[in-house]
Amino acid sequence: MKVLIADKLSPKAVSDLQELGCDVTMNPDLSADELPGVISDAEILIVRSTKVTAATIDAATNLSLIIRAGAGVNTIDLEKANKEIQAQRDLATGQRDQIAAQKKEITDSIHYAERIQRSILPSSAKVKSRVADYFVLFKPRDIVSGDFFWSTEVGPNTILVAADCTGHGVPGAFMSMLGISFLNEIVNKNHILNADEILNQLRNHVIEALKQKGKEGEAKDGMDIALCVINEETGTLQFAGANNPLYFIRDNELESIRGDKMPVAIHLKMPPFTLHEIKIKKGDIFYIFSDGFADQFGGDAGKKFKYKPFRELLLSSHQKPMEEQEQILEKTFTDWKRDYEQIDDVVIMGFRI
Repeated sequence: MKVLIADKLSPKAVSDLQELGCDVTMNPDLSADELPGVISDAEILIVRSTKVTAATIDAATNLSLIIRAGAGVNTIDLEKANKEIQAQRDLATGQRDQIAAQKKEITDSIHYAERIQRSILPSSAKVKSRVADYFVLFKPRDIVSGDFFWSTEVGPNTILVAADCTGHGVPGAFMSMLGISFLNEIVNKNHILNADEILNQLRNHVIEALKQKGKEGEAKDGMDIALCVINEETGTLQFAGANNPLYFIRDNELESIRGDKMPVAIHLKMPPFTLHEIKIKKGDIFYIFSDGFADQFGGDAGKKFKYKPFRELLLSSHQKPMEEQEQILEKTFTDWKRDYEQIDDVVIMGFRI
């Protein structure tokens, strides 16, 4: 902060200003006529009897404060100072209105992007055609989401996906659009139907699209994902996961199948993804999800919800209709979060065989 003292001031006052970090220039011999020539860099002007004229105020491009350190009268051109204050106020108001207009334009664009994103997510009717009893809890942190869910059918196979892309908001949404586009190509176009091979192919697409080379400092954008393939003819469910697990409940017991500890992206080690296969029974319930629910801060102590309470919540409500389970999860999340900010996108897909 640059301070110009255009009059006499005690050495202690000058020292106090310097201790506050101010860059102080003192010139007590400046006249009212000389002041406009030296005022341009000053942010604070301190005067006693020296007059501050309209010419000085016009020349003070950085000035934000004038201090009269004495009992002088009519030493500051108040009319000009007031006009300058009003001009600055008008400028600030104009800038505020411009920022508000820009924010509205950006927000409107993001809302339009939300409509596009939601339009490519599978509809309830499409999922219900094969998995009649299911729910999807989808709660973006921002308007658009880096988490996504996806479903398709190929012959006797129903493929269900819950994915968590790097980031959230607009960057995460771009990644989710890439993920959905690649899954459509891999499964619907190329008819790759083994859960592990779908993730292998998806990883190849992500690495190629983002030009990932594994160099130090390179962005490791990608996604964590849980993917299931249900085959009606064989009565099996295949699972493959990238960092994310599969939970399933059978005979009132919850079991977890871990995904591989690597993302769908460039990684230090990239072995093929592991294929898990389960012989399904009527009444089995499966859950795939992102980490947004378990990682949410809240409660009395402001801590994460965590996975153990999440599993207990699923187990305690698993006998209820899937739609009611979704409502229980939604209410639990809201009650836990309280006034804390939602820290991540949330997606949970549950389906009963």
